[in-house]
Amino acid sequence: MVSRLATASEKPICTFETKLTVISFRICGPGRFRKFNSKEAGAAAVATQKLFAEEKLFERARSMEPHFEAALHSLRGARHVIDIRNIGLVGGVELEPRAGAPGRRAVDAHIKCFEAGVLVRFTADILALSPPLIIERAQIERIVETIRTVLKTLE
Repeated sequence: MVSRLATASEKPICTFETKLTVISFRICGPGRFRKFNSKEAGAAAVATQKLFAEEKLFERARSMEPHFEAALHSLRGARHVIDIRNIGLVGGVELEPRAGAPGRRAVDAHIKCFEAGVLVRFTADILALSPPLIIERAQIERIVETIRTVLKTLE
């Protein structure tokens, strides 16, 4: 398996290759080139790939996508929500910014959700969700209901 991390110009800044139990890293940049080999990292990558296959984590996550999407989009019309986006098990809930304090509403939502036992990330006025691949339906419901409850309390 060979993978590449690229800049916006599509010039690779880093490549890595997995061969059995060795991962080779090539880090490129202006005027520099380094190569690293790590048997430990290779073994970890192979073990991770094996676990994902044995536990059918990608298939499981795919089966949860419709439920996650429906639950997340049920927030449409909730207080302060102006847009909802998702793909797979990744979602964003855009909140209306406070006048004179952009980003503050999402920070407050993040803090209140955390206090209620739910961790959401934020960027500007967007609540970002990326639950683990092992998430259960009841956990999705808890996340969404916590967000809904928190949004009702925000100014």
